[in-house]
Amino acid sequence: RRWTLTGWHTRKKSAEDVGQQLADALAQNRPATLSTVGSGKKDGLPLDFVGNHAYPVEAVRREEGTGRYIVKLANPWGWKHPKSPGLDEREIYLDDALNQGLISVMELGAPQARQHPPMSAIQNLLMIQTQYHALAA
Repeated sequence: RRWTLTGWHTRKKSAEDVGQQLADALAQNRPATLSTVGSGKKDGLPLDFVGNHAYPVEAVRREEGTGRYIVKLANPWGWKHPKSPGLDEREIYLDDALNQGLISVMELGAPQARQHPPMSAIQNLLMIQTQYHALAA
């Protein structure tokens, strides 16, 4: 299955908003990624993040008791996965990452577009003629 990813800057979004959008996308089997800021730094970022890097979102859940969003991320390199202190490997507190300015873009698989019926041969010919005349003008 092919997907189109569409993204939003997370700078002005709350952890509640981002977490809910991620959870909704995963519930609909749509892909989701979080991308880090383009600091140029590959090491030394908090929570073991790599700068200017995209992480696929594997899971989203709320922490029992606090309600904080916990996001499970994977580094496509297969190593150096982000991690918040006190959580399992690959898990971060979303609010910590957003508050520290580590996450810059959230990308979600766009919902499936409506399928249009195939064009008839005449419609196709008319479209080609219109484009030809526009180019010739």
